[in-house]
Order: sequence, then structure tokens, then C-alpha cells
Amino acid sequence: MGETGRKRAGKRMTALGMAALLALAPVCETRAAGWLPQENGEWWYQREDGSYVEDGFTPDGYYIDSTGVWRAEYDFLGMTLTNTNTFVTPENAGSFLNWESDMTYMMDAVLEELDGTRGLELSEQEIGLYAISNNTGRELLSFYKAQDGESYVVSLKCPLNTTKASSTTTRISSRVTKTTTVNAAWYDYQVLIGLLSRVSRTGAKLADALYSSWESTNAYNLERDQWVAVGDALVKYEAENGEGLYYIKANPALVY
Repeated sequence: MGETGRKRAGKRMTALGMAALLALAPVCETRAAGWLPQENGEWWYQREDGSYVEDGFTPDGYYIDSTGVWRAEYDFLGMTLTNTNTFVTPENAGSFLNWESDMTYMMDAVLEELDGTRGLELSEQEIGLYAISNNTGRELLSFYKAQDGESYVVSLKCPLNTTKASSTTTRISSRVTKTTTVNAAWYDYQVLIGLLSRVSRTGAKLADALYSSWESTNAYNLERDQWVAVGDALVKYEAENGEGLYYIKANPALVY
């Protein structure tokens, strides 16, 4: 074999060797990202690498929670909430009086457990939750439109709790009695989630951030007079005469 033949053979051997090595390499499939419908009416969103969106936003602006499941609508405390791909601004929210039907369903669910000790008051710009005792009301929290025209304000004046019920065990001689008490602060917290879910794709996460700042470890690092990103919104905190004021507006980075 001449010199030219040896060179050609060497190149051919190299090409065959590379092909053999590539055949042993892991196969990385590229697939089109998109929505995957499930038989039960749920939807998943799959990325090009085959992973699924969980606790995040799809490219078209829909939020999928930590379960990895998206539904067009869901029930919460008797309300039917519609999933959208946008934060509802105060201007687009219109009058809160238009929410009366949904708010009534929500309060019916609350009052069934709390025996008529809560009340809700609606006006065009504000919704207030009250504790009712001896025919008088004490405001627990309110949700209203800020004067800047682009923010909502949540005013907290009551405890919130993530535990639905508490139980105590009492021993009387040889008998043991266990008493379960409905935790009203848990229902107040559910009302907060419901209100925020009417305007935000991430209402439950926003409520958790407010709860954590108000009652717990401030896990979302909310700060006074400084906007902090939470879910699809920006939140800042102020304190005034023993109440917590939380300003909430759309995060411009997540407007679609």
C-alpha cells in the first residue's frame, strides 16, 4: 500500500472509531416544550429537556404550583377561582362590589365553622373582615386599593394561623377527655388567601409571605419601604399603630 493509501486508511479507521464512541454515549433527546393534557382535566408543562415546571411560570405566563399541576379553575372556600396568566391590577379589578357573589360563598364556608362570629363588608374600593360579638364588629384585616393606582394594600390587625384546629387533653380521675377547638385565626388566614387569589396567580404564596412576616420567621425577607419579589408580585411592608400594612403590585418582569 502506498503512502496515499495508508493516509486514506488511517482517516477511515479514525472515522469508524469516532462512530463507535458516539454509539456508546448517552442519548440526549431534544423535544418540543409545551403543555401536556391529562385525562382528569389537569395540565402539565414539559420543558425541552424533559423536565416539568413546578413552582414556576411557563413561557406563556401561567403559574404552576409545587404539585406540577395546572387547572383552568379550582374551588377555594366555596369560590370558583379562574387561573389566568396575568396579575389583575387595581384598575382591571373594577369595583369590589362585583365580587359579592364569590365573597358570599367564601363567608358561608367560614361562618359554618365559626358560628356567625365573622362578617365581611364590601365597598367599591375596599373589603374588610370583622369579628362579630354582641352585635358589634372589630376589624381584623382589610384589603383595599392604594392611592398610587397600581397597588393593593393588606392591613393586618389580627393573628393568623396555619393550623386549622387545636386539641387539648384533660384527665379527670381515670377518664381522659380530648377537646378539639376550631382555630378562628386559620379561617382568617384562608380569607386572606382567597382575597389575594382573586388578583394574583400566586395568591397562596403571597399570603404565606405576609403570614411569615407578621407571625413567623419572615422567610421571604420582606422589608420596610423596599419592594421584594414574591410570586408574580412585588411586596413591601410598613408598620403603623400596631397594624401591618403590606403593599402589593404586579412584578413588571412577569407581566404578559
